[in-house]
Amino acid sequence: MNNSLPPINPNMFNPNIINEETNKTLKQLFKGKINGSFLIKIKSAVIIKLSTQLLEYYNFHFDSERIVTGRDETPEYDICRTIVGLHRHHSIFLTKEEIRNNEKSESYQKQLVEETIEKIKLRQYGSAFSAKSN
Repeated sequence: MNNSLPPINPNMFNPNIINEETNKTLKQLFKGKINGSFLIKIKSAVIIKLSTQLLEYYNFHFDSERIVTGRDETPEYDICRTIVGLHRHHSIFLTKEEIRNNEKSESYQKQLVEETIEKIKLRQYGSAFSAKSN
């Protein structure tokens, strides 16, 4: 019996491949709610604009309990969820053509990036406004 481990695929640790796979997964998760390429473009712009501030708003510490219980949410998923919510809010009464035009509009893209960042910064205060249970 051979007890050797299978060979490790070096692509598993390639940041570009990891990023591509993450983006593919995010596009699939939000399919039908937003144009996937538009979502990834806005997500990337938000991450670049926030830069190291991301560390202030998201927990990057390894927590096995959160992972095992399924309560672990990646910052990228949360950012995308925020983008989708805001974009759908802006698009609720628009035609498909108007939505596509917005997605192509540089000013709309900038607005969506700014609003997403604002929501990310404010989310840490959200619990102060929720009802307290006794």
